[in-house]
Amino acid sequence: MSRGHRQATVTILDAHSHMTYQPLPAEAAAGSVEARPVVVPLRQALPWAHAIVREVISIDHAQRIVYLRSDDGDPVSLAYDVSALAPVPVSRALTPLGLAENGTGAKTVVQAIPLRNHVLACLDETAAAVSPRRRQAAPTFVFVGGGFAGVEVLGEVQDAAWDACTRYPEIQPIRMKGVLVEATDRILPQGGGRLSHDTTHPLRCRSIDTRLVSAEGGRSHLDGRSHLDDGAELSLTPSVG
Repeated sequence: MSRGHRQATVTILDAHSHMTYQPLPAEAAAGSVEARPVVVPLRQALPWAHAIVREVISIDHAQRIVYLRSDDGDPVSLAYDVSALAPVPVSRALTPLGLAENGTGAKTVVQAIPLRNHVLACLDETAAAVSPRRRQAAPTFVFVGGGFAGVEVLGEVQDAAWDACTRYPEIQPIRMKGVLVEATDRILPQGGGRLSHDTTHPLRCRSIDTRLVSAEGGRSHLDGRSHLDDGAELSLTPSVG
């Protein structure tokens, strides 16, 4: 692009080569939409800009230099005239033991597709289960975080699993459980009181106002409550901070 008689080069720095429509990974996890429309490649959307796919380590505003992460460990410097920062929300770091190892995220497309495969695998495992205890305990899905992401993924995955049960005569959909674990006293704390109330009402029978303490060994231990049934699968849906 031009600025008067001078040429200006616009450089976009991002750790990812694409943008993500944030409301859609949950629908991709449920199979409501394909993964491809969820992301938009930067070079396709902004053909007039120079895109560099690297993580920004630091910015020296006095010297007007951006330092980027490189493959060999030494930062790569990039000089600029004018900078515009566009920070994006990041998921809060959740620390319960075993959650990172046993949980499945649903924030990005890279997480959404494995989550869908994981749900279907749980249905297959339940249908083939021999132990009555195992068949009774599953499929139970635990969703951690009652923010917008958690509630949306809960609804999408529950609907997808319910529909999938029509192809599993061994599974009674009515026995399938979805548990929403939220540490505060209401879900959707980012919204107003009316929104939280209207959303909580249909979810009342499957929401828990407590905190996840541990997810070790495939068992969900809750603060001040007994653990959920053996075999309860964990679906990690982090809140956005």
